[in-house]
Amino acid sequence: MLKTSLAIFSNRLLVRGLNLLLAVLIARALGPELQGIVSFLAMQAGLLMALATLGVDTGLIYYIRRLGMTESDFLRRAWPLIGLGVGLTALGVWLLYPIPMAGFSRFSPLLIALTCGIFATDVYGAVLRNLFLVRDQVARFNRFELTQSLLLLCMTAAGLALFPHAVLPVMVALLLSRLVTLAWVVLRYGVPGGRWTLEGTKPILMYSLQPWLGNLFSLLNLRLDTIFISWFIGLGAGVTPRDLGLYTICVLAIGRAQDVQISIQTAFFPAVAGLAEEEGASLAARVYRRTFPLYLLMAIGVCLGGYPALWAFGPEYLDAWPALCMLALGLILIRANGGVLALWFSFTGRPIVPTLMNLVGVGLNVALNIIWIPRYGIMGAAMATTASAIGVKAGLLFLFLRRTHKRWFADMVLGPAELKESLAMVAGLVKGRKGGKTP
Repeated sequence: MLKTSLAIFSNRLLVRGLNLLLAVLIARALGPELQGIVSFLAMQAGLLMALATLGVDTGLIYYIRRLGMTESDFLRRAWPLIGLGVGLTALGVWLLYPIPMAGFSRFSPLLIALTCGIFATDVYGAVLRNLFLVRDQVARFNRFELTQSLLLLCMTAAGLALFPHAVLPVMVALLLSRLVTLAWVVLRYGVPGGRWTLEGTKPILMYSLQPWLGNLFSLLNLRLDTIFISWFIGLGAGVTPRDLGLYTICVLAIGRAQDVQISIQTAFFPAVAGLAEEEGASLAARVYRRTFPLYLLMAIGVCLGGYPALWAFGPEYLDAWPALCMLALGLILIRANGGVLALWFSFTGRPIVPTLMNLVGVGLNVALNIIWIPRYGIMGAAMATTASAIGVKAGLLFLFLRRTHKRWFADMVLGPAELKESLAMVAGLVKGRKGGKTP
């Protein structure tokens, strides 16, 4: 599993390096206010993508890797569900467009249409990437992401050169880079499909909906803060478009730091899906405790390096540093290694557990955002997200220990004997090569 994680992480280091150049380009070319528009719409496209998949992208791994269904049989049943999800989500966006609290009404219909195109393309891209993981075709998975990132950087640079200080060319580049990459992957590698059918789709949908809700609520915990900031701008509650630009830069920076977590979890789910329940629980506990030093070092690195990193975007972004440190505490140090526990519940057929925990987190996040953003601005949004992360993590950990009969100190806390192996894993991730034993 570590070898796969390292391959994915090494590629993502390159991809995120390109994306960092892209973010600096956009931030310096557009300034906080216009950059905030681009980042907000891109983030909402990610949220809409998670909504539209209906969990089928995760169900693909479960049904093919664990239950032994063939790719063509699964996809014949999955494509109609995905098409339905995309259509309903796009319809929902336009129905919610006039409602200020949805966060879209401040933007032109053309920008919203481009956002819908971006999320729809990402839905199909997510299915293809998971298909490559099921096949153990990590090189193709990595090639997909790298190609899209290169195209996006080149298209955005060209668009801003022709139309400086404009949001539209950046949004067009976001959509075109995805469309071109998706078309190239499908033409080169092919995707099994066959004749679509509704027969047998109900079990797939019933399984997929539970982890889908969990993932959706989890993503809401990460996106509600930006939605509420946008909403409070419209209400004139002391939050400005500049604040949205500053905060979205913090969210983007944390997203880059979360690549290690994503790489580990991307490799973890297919690996644990083939194990017996008890073996999977032991693997989840081992990954949980051995990755904690990595996330601790990452959180410290984000706080120490955050100030000079924000300066690279422009001196006006330095005011966002306190909020960045608060988000590092909540999303990296506290929340990150809890993802393997959520995946373990999904693999054992109990996706309702992380769903309910993340729902509790959403409720807590909504309440605290409403209270704290008008009072503390973007720091209040970061505090609400961190408090929500604490609640979700505590609930997942308690239920995992109760279900598996494992002990907190003995099974979930890293002991001295394992510290050396954990540090070797950290060194392996940093160097982009295999180091230490599989966690």
